[in-house]
Formats: sequence, C-alpha cells, structure tokens
Amino acid sequence: MNNTDPFGLECERRGSDRLHCENYGPGDAWTIRRFLGGESGAGAFAFLTSLGLTQWSAKTCRGGFSEGQCGNLAESLATLTLHENNLCRLLGSRATQRFQLGRLRYHEGYIQNGDSRIVGLANVWQIWRAGTIVVSSHLFPGGPHSEAMTEILAHEEYHFLYLGSSIWYGVFGHHRGDPIYSAGETCGD
Repeated sequence: MNNTDPFGLECERRGSDRLHCENYGPGDAWTIRRFLGGESGAGAFAFLTSLGLTQWSAKTCRGGFSEGQCGNLAESLATLTLHENNLCRLLGSRATQRFQLGRLRYHEGYIQNGDSRIVGLANVWQIWRAGTIVVSSHLFPGGPHSEAMTEILAHEEYHFLYLGSSIWYGVFGHHRGDPIYSAGETCGD
C-alpha cells in the first residue's frame, strides 16, 4: 500500500511513503487515516466507517474497554506505528498486535504496584511475550493522565522487548532516565 491506496489491514510503516497492512481490525482505520493525512485520510476514514469497518465488537474491543476507549487506544497506537523513530514504530506494531489479540486490559483507577500507584503495568511474568498490558482509566479523556496514553503504551510494550531487562527492572525497579522511560518519553512526543 502506498499513500494513495487507503485499503489495508494490520498496519506498519515501511519507508516514508508506504504502509503495509494485513489482518484488518477496526483500529487499523485510525492508522490509515493518520498515514494519509488531511482530506484523504478523513475521506478514507469516512468511507471505512460507512462500510462498518471502524465498528468495534466484542471480538475486536476486548479487555474491558468501551468502544470509545478502543478508539482512544487505536489513535495512540496509530501515533506509535507511524512515528518517525524506528523503536517507536516497532513498539507501536507490537502493541497493536497485543491489542488485537485481546492482551490489553482495562483497570478502573490507579493500579496498585507494591507501594506505588501507577497508570500502566506490563505483566511480563505471564508467558513472557504473550503477557498483557494493563492500562488505567486515568489515561483516557477526562482522566488526570490522558495526555500520557501514547507514552505509557510505548513504555509498557518496551518491557516485552528483552526478557533480561524485564527481569532486571521487575526486581530492582526503574526510574526516569532509564531506557524504558526514555523510550516512552521519546515515543510519546
């Protein structure tokens, strides 16, 4: 697919003017719209909507999210998938696959993690690469951390990249300035 052909499926950017898509899910329409941009993107999104291809269902919007929240997630995942930074694109592609497999989970309020209250959590102790990401209600519109959705998704997905880093940070913790935080901050901009 190139930027004049808006039809595709599970999407990842390949070069500056290519978007490769397969295994279509409703969230991919957000990526296609953002990739095409402007009136072309809006037109493609409207066309996909008219065909019912942006409609969420129990199969495509899993993990306890509302349809609106699935749209919010899709928008953040599109931002990552189309990011200029290669690491961000990789994290976006992987997080999108996790989302489509139903491995993102909704949590009302803050997530208690030891003595900390957090807004995102990677459950890497469950079958390492097949683990889940838990996202707090505070990351959605109206929540106190709604501007951080893309950053948190990138941050949490980074935990799945390297088993060693996940174990290290899981045992010893991590803090602003480490590679996981830096990836989230870079991708969230």
